[in-house]
Amino acid sequence: EDVPYALVTVSELGDVLKVETPVIDALITIASCANGQDYRAVGRSLKNLRLGGLTKEKILKRVETGK
Repeated sequence: EDVPYALVTVSELGDVLKVETPVIDALITIASCANGQDYRAVGRSLKNLRLGGLTKEKILKRVETGK
């Protein structure tokens, strides 16, 4: 449950913030292989959270204000 609902989100946030997340990415890959699930495809993505395509500044504003 942590992999699709937390680590996928953190990995995508890292991409937006230009922060490397190699260990998180490896854990997602290992768990996906071990469980036969593509957690990146089925997990909680920024798109699912309606944050997809937003810049760092816009994500921060949405988190802070809800708008």
